[in-house]
Amino acid sequence: MTGVPRDLVGLFHTATALVATAGGIALSVLPSLAGWAAGQVILALALLKWFVLLHEAGHDTLCRSRWLNRLIGGVAGFGSGIPFGSWRRVHALHHHHTGWQDLDPTTAALVPRPVGRIERLGINIAWRLHLPVFSLAYRWQNFWNPVRMHALLRTPAGRSAFRRSAASLLAAYLGLAALTGPALLLQCLAAALVSSLVVQDFVILGQHTHRPSGFSAGRRVPVVAAADQGPYTRSVLLPRWLSWWLLHFDRHALHHLQPGMPGYDLGRLKPPDAATASAVHWWRWWRASRRLSGVDFLFGRSDRTGLWL
Repeated sequence: MTGVPRDLVGLFHTATALVATAGGIALSVLPSLAGWAAGQVILALALLKWFVLLHEAGHDTLCRSRWLNRLIGGVAGFGSGIPFGSWRRVHALHHHHTGWQDLDPTTAALVPRPVGRIERLGINIAWRLHLPVFSLAYRWQNFWNPVRMHALLRTPAGRSAFRRSAASLLAAYLGLAALTGPALLLQCLAAALVSSLVVQDFVILGQHTHRPSGFSAGRRVPVVAAADQGPYTRSVLLPRWLSWWLLHFDRHALHHLQPGMPGYDLGRLKPPDAATASAVHWWRWWRASRRLSGVDFLFGRSDRTGLWL
């Protein structure tokens, strides 16, 4: 039934990510440049899907069974480099505070502010060279930084979940490095990981950057209901095959309007006006955003930069 999480569908998409991961690794260890390159492309697609599976499991919209969402979420956290315990809680805060840039933990770092010369130079160089600095900073600041996690996760249960998931993830990564050795790990993972992070930079930054947003400035402000969050989000529409592979994660405005809808069902829905107005083709968005410097894109506002897409 459309609109209701289904265990079989969630398990199918998880299986495709597992098969792509195994296939990408198998090709990457072949003594062939063509085989290695094909393996890195497949593995990059798998890493992108693990991030999306993490997102869906965090919403409890991947599967109907809560225990399956928790199990797959933990595995997806390993594949995406994000502790599931912190992801679930921080991403819930993101949806709760959408529309208020300084309250939303995932956009607060991009509140317009003066940028020093050295920082400006670094951001602009990374932007021009497509270095995935944002995806790395996004992970560290929002899901790994223990000081910030302590401030964001104010309940003992939330802090405990972060500590457990972060510690288990670190242990798993160290075990993997010890098992494979650094040379083989780099051969199998480096190019695919960087490529997947570059794409995530593009997609994630397109979802809320340069959209209208309010500033609480410490005031008590109302929560923007999900049905009213369309103006604060953007859908950067990907090719259909890639949208399907990523469970229609690109239809982000529609997701904010209906956060309880499984991602794999979003492609069947006709977007309402609020979501359609904030949808843009990925190529058009790439060309428009790249006309700006990195600093202007990240910290600028549409009324000053002219980027209204």
